[in-house]
Amino acid sequence: MASTRKKNDREASGVVASDLIGRDRELADLARDVEHHALITLVGAPGAGKTSLARALLAMRQQQAPEPTPRAMGASIFVDLSSARSALAVLRALALALDTPLARDAEEGRDRATLVPSLERLLTTKVLASARTLVVLDNAEQCIDDVAWCVGRWSSLAR
Repeated sequence: MASTRKKNDREASGVVASDLIGRDRELADLARDVEHHALITLVGAPGAGKTSLARALLAMRQQQAPEPTPRAMGASIFVDLSSARSALAVLRALALALDTPLARDAEEGRDRATLVPSLERLLTTKVLASARTLVVLDNAEQCIDDVAWCVGRWSSLAR
């Protein structure tokens, strides 16, 4: 069981919490903070280890889960936004992380207003259905205004 769990952790986040060296305090602080705050931003210079720290947190949460959970349907979701440059690209990345196809209306959407129904469907059926879901939006700086819009919509749905 332990070897299966380790494999599932690595698949879910790309790292096992024990792979993070010398960041125990930061990891513990981050784990505590996500329990008390709805939104946390990790800020630092490129290469400082923000992604590694976030992935380690995801792995730690997977290890604490009562049983292995699928990558997107468990308590943790990792969304890679490194190639996203628009709200539609953010939505596509979220859909990919959730292993859910986008509705046709989203694929045809050219502005944020046309993306709202698809974003709301994705979030309410796949993310907000679980009250304790942790979503890591990695490389959000690539399209910060679109990410901020998506997170704003998300926050309004969660209330």
